[in-house]
Amino acid sequence: MALLAYALSILLLHVITSFAENSTKDEINKPNGWNFLQEGVTLHLIARNYDLYKNNETDCLTSKTVYKNEESRIVTQELHFRDPNTTKWREDNQTLTAYRIVGEEYNFMNTTAGAQYIFLYTNNGCGVIEVLAIQRSQSDGSTPTPTPVASRRHDSTGSTNTHQMKDAKGSNKGRRCAIWVTKDALNKTHDQCWHSFRCECDNESMYPVYNRTECKNSTATETRN
Repeated sequence: MALLAYALSILLLHVITSFAENSTKDEINKPNGWNFLQEGVTLHLIARNYDLYKNNETDCLTSKTVYKNEESRIVTQELHFRDPNTTKWREDNQTLTAYRIVGEEYNFMNTTAGAQYIFLYTNNGCGVIEVLAIQRSQSDGSTPTPTPVASRRHDSTGSTNTHQMKDAKGSNKGRRCAIWVTKDALNKTHDQCWHSFRCECDNESMYPVYNRTECKNSTATETRN
């Protein structure tokens, strides 16, 4: 009888341990876009599966968070990139507001530039985003119109409707995604981010948008500022 009780206690301990490990793993695998955007940290766009300028050119886009408000969930970023039309280096600012599904992290981002995206995966060195709407620049200098990538409905607070956001995750076809990497982690392989990208995004095309040699001038510009 004592032996049976001992065996049952070992089995129960194993079940509890396994449950705890799985719960911890699930928490680790949950993206947290808000925490990924750290003030003072520069991010480099290294790859995407859509050709923004229709010419497959490297644009060396970097984004640095210069302001972050924990209460309003507003972030201001400095952008540095190479203009595909003139090949000159440009700087710009954008402000984004973070939203979330009830019970989840602040992973949905809505920018003043008209872009919308959601974080699919994050860790300390890289993050994968799905682009929900993008904004292409106009050659005549006029204000561009956001290009929808996935249908979106919002509630009265401006956050994305839960049902719509989850529906957008149902199929990889046509899901436009990008990988961002922190400046200090550029030399790493980022296997987990690439795995998330391949599992959740459209893999028909891939456009590397970061080249260390081509983008070094962008880094120098950022350092001077």
